[in-house]
Amino acid sequence: MEGNAVKLKTASKIEHLIAPTWPSDVPWQQSLLQNDTGSVIGVSFVWPEDSFSRSDMFGKKRFWDLKQSGMINRNVTAPSGRAFFCKRTGCRMRFSNVNDLVKHQSEHRGDEIREESQRQNPSLHLEWRGLMAKVPKAVKDSIVQCERHRFAIPSDCMSCRLVLERFQPKQPATWYRKLHFRPAGYTESISITTDFESLVSPMIDPAWTRRKYGEFDGVARRQDNPTPLLLHVLGICMDDYERPIIAGRYYYTSESAVSMGKIFSEDIPTNFVENEEVFEDEAVHFVPVSAVVGYGIVVRCSRLRWSSYQNLPLLKNAPVAYFSRILLAPAGQRIGRSTIVVVK
Repeated sequence: MEGNAVKLKTASKIEHLIAPTWPSDVPWQQSLLQNDTGSVIGVSFVWPEDSFSRSDMFGKKRFWDLKQSGMINRNVTAPSGRAFFCKRTGCRMRFSNVNDLVKHQSEHRGDEIREESQRQNPSLHLEWRGLMAKVPKAVKDSIVQCERHRFAIPSDCMSCRLVLERFQPKQPATWYRKLHFRPAGYTESISITTDFESLVSPMIDPAWTRRKYGEFDGVARRQDNPTPLLLHVLGICMDDYERPIIAGRYYYTSESAVSMGKIFSEDIPTNFVENEEVFEDEAVHFVPVSAVVGYGIVVRCSRLRWSSYQNLPLLKNAPVAYFSRILLAPAGQRIGRSTIVVVK
């Protein structure tokens, strides 16, 4: 105790490096400790006893109250006293804590994605129709989030890394019931909708399903001649990055289901109709509208009703047409008598 002040001396070799980063108006005074040769060996902190005393159990709370009230400068544009700085070219922002830096860097990434979306969207001729009253639960449950971090920290958290590697809508997103657009190479627009009665299924580019860190990374790459997959549309949205995204379940022919490891050849039902029937995946996937390269017709009906649909002009004029009555069961679960498939 020296006068009406409390002094703390420490011989730490780290504190004198951190001391210059504190703002100039903190409620304590600090000075460097040097030996006879002039080398820095520590730092000394002195603060008034009545404002931040060791005997005051509420001292720490008072300090944070000062920060919240603005008496301690927290202006992120001020270069002094900000230990974390953005390394982006042309950005000079500095921050007092790493969470603000992570949030700032995610905004940089978001701006890049928005610029890319603004370049791609005009060529798609997007026309949105009807807001969706309620997003399906299967779609909402498929949006992965890290339970520990509000902002992703991929260098320190495996869950955050998986979130960033997975393609999914950036919240908040606006969900629609119907979308008119023109795929690359098409002269006419096609329409997709979330209505259950809809027969049109978008055809997904194999380059998207074979991409690195994709849902089928490693499996789809081993296919010599991958075929485009059709998608059962469950939701259509424009996310916070202004990306048009389709949420749905893939359809597989028997050949593609076996080659992609979804089922074994011996698990295919004996009454399965080759070249006319497809399996429906159990998992929900998110696909950008720019990955759509065409469309096909998939009728969700029984084998008996399929014969009545085959003479429709819509099916005859479609590039491909199938019917679907079998939903793949989740891996490792038993539904009814089968561990692989369940009949709708």
